Amino acid sequence: MRRFVRKSTAYAGTVLAGFSVTALLPAGGTPAVAPLPCAHVNALCAWTGPGGSGEQRVVRTETKALTPPVRSVRNLTNETWCLYEGRAFSGTQKFELTPYESRHDLGFAARSARPHSC
Repeated sequence: MRRFVRKSTAYAGTVLAGFSVTALLPAGGTPAVAPLPCAHVNALCAWTGPGGSGEQRVVRTETKALTPPVRSVRNLTNETWCLYEGRAFSGTQKFELTPYESRHDLGFAARSARPHSC
């Protein structure tokens, strides 16, 4: 009888361990991309390199000239932001960043940004 109880307990522990690992993974089974690290401020955090590398900036209001340009961003506001390839909200490439979204690589160097839909 004791043997059966021990095996059942070991099996239950294995099942529970499987559930806890599964709960940490998204539906596809691959780990989720972590948000970029930034102080908890009501602003747009931006980095000159991809993946939160390089020089960091904190952007609180529309900025016509991001110098140096940025490639990765994290929106810590409840507003949508638009990042533009050119200065003064110009250029052919732009990216819309929804509230609380991170983007590890914009795919271009953003030279201006403002809280507004693209």
